Amino acid sequence: MVIGLGASPEAALNAARLEQLSLLRGRAVTLGAPSTPCDAEDSDGTYARWFNEIDVTYVMVRPDYYLAASSSPEALRRQCDEVMLQLHMQAPNHQTSRCA
Repeated sequence: MVIGLGASPEAALNAARLEQLSLLRGRAVTLGAPSTPCDAEDSDGTYARWFNEIDVTYVMVRPDYYLAASSSPEALRRQCDEVMLQLHMQAPNHQTSRCA
């Protein structure tokens, strides 16, 4: 799962990366404060405090809830590619995934 705090992972990742995430049955989720456009609300600000404490906008979380990556908007695509390579995932065009 890729979670963005107040930022959409879908807007940050291109179609090929989103397809890879989908192949893993992963989701892209925008987390936000109550009454903001988001997929899930951070009702008491716990996640906002954590994201701010580690100075990131996005996190990638494995199914076992292990934090696979955390990043700024600029690094998200690169880290997504690195995780996919570690999982031996190929880009939808059957080439090794690379940064855009």
